[in-house]
Amino acid sequence: MAKWIHEKYTEDQDKWSDLEELLYLYSLNIHKNILDKSLFQKETDIFRNNYRDLVLVLQKYIANQYSSSGNGFIPSLIRSWHSSFNINAVCCFNYTPYVVLEKLLPDYIKLARIHGELMPQVMEDEVKVKLGIDRCMKVCKEHGFLYKDTMGRYGFGVWAQPDNKLVASAKMVQAQLRPMFYNSDYIIIYGCSLGRSDTAYFKFLFENIENQTVLLYHYGLKEKISMLRRIKELEPGLDIDRKIVFIDSSVNNGYREDLQGIIEHLK
Repeated sequence: MAKWIHEKYTEDQDKWSDLEELLYLYSLNIHKNILDKSLFQKETDIFRNNYRDLVLVLQKYIANQYSSSGNGFIPSLIRSWHSSFNINAVCCFNYTPYVVLEKLLPDYIKLARIHGELMPQVMEDEVKVKLGIDRCMKVCKEHGFLYKDTMGRYGFGVWAQPDNKLVASAKMVQAQLRPMFYNSDYIIIYGCSLGRSDTAYFKFLFENIENQTVLLYHYGLKEKISMLRRIKELEPGLDIDRKIVFIDSSVNNGYREDLQGIIEHLK
């Protein structure tokens, strides 16, 4: 699995932004090219073990980053938001512990944690991060372990219409976030490429934008083009020119001094 992904990644360096899609494509590759049932089952077992090892490596890497989480451009970025907005809520997807977020956001009103949190002492044999795909990316039943909503503590469908896939925790998160979404003037999305594996989060958001304006951070022109394509897929009727403001986070380490100018222009 690692060799296959490495080869695909080498072909397109930007593919790191969507490792989950590469796992999806790897699943399709096995299902399409291995016709012998016993060999397919053997390769599927290897795939499952490789996948779990990858998740544990990612988990360890994330946990080891916390010592430097409060440094760099993030505090400047947050100060820029505080100077322009009255922050109603923060929705966190990246496992950051409360102790770190409290330093960065000392006066947040409500924090919704989608994937829980990781501590540096996380058990190495216990999977706690959610690396996988959304149900819109169909794989064979034998590879169902890739679906995010089969994983524990996963808030599937936070931004989706309620359906039979919603777990109890996701319903509670929805109850918290829906009123704040409708009562907010601005939605800031930072650090998400809007890949297909995130469909459950963002379909509801883009389908229900009315009076809100979305500030969408992207890294460079290529990612902006990719995001535009995804938004059009999620909600073809959205007036993107009026409702989405793109901010290039590759400029000045993710912090744009002209953010206030953007807000004044919108007003």
